[in-house]
Amino acid sequence: MDSPFNSDIKIIKNALLFFGAILSILIIKTLSALLIPLTFALFIGILLTPIINYLERKNWPYTVSISLITILTLGFIFLIGVIVVDTGQQIYDEKEKLLYQMDNKMGEVLAGLEFIPGVDQIEHD
Repeated sequence: MDSPFNSDIKIIKNALLFFGAILSILIIKTLSALLIPLTFALFIGILLTPIINYLERKNWPYTVSISLITILTLGFIFLIGVIVVDTGQQIYDEKEKLLYQMDNKMGEVLAGLEFIPGVDQIEHD
């Protein structure tokens, strides 16, 4: 049987765990601007380590392999940027058509929901 002293210790332990969890969440939320890029960089580093190790086994100098990986990574990021900008430009060029299609789809959705009381009062332009 638990003594009152052990019961008090369990209560204090649980309270400390609860407040520690809240404090941890607040710290992570506060440092998220730092933790997200750091986690992303760590992930990229872990992905690129096997390539660097392979180049070192093939007797490539470390600085050359790091330079090559850096250039390839920056080229890949540039390529992704070009694709994103091109896609954004295409969406912007087709905005009138897309808005018309969205308007038609919204009209179809509202027409399908007219059996719900109050939905018929929603105006659709």
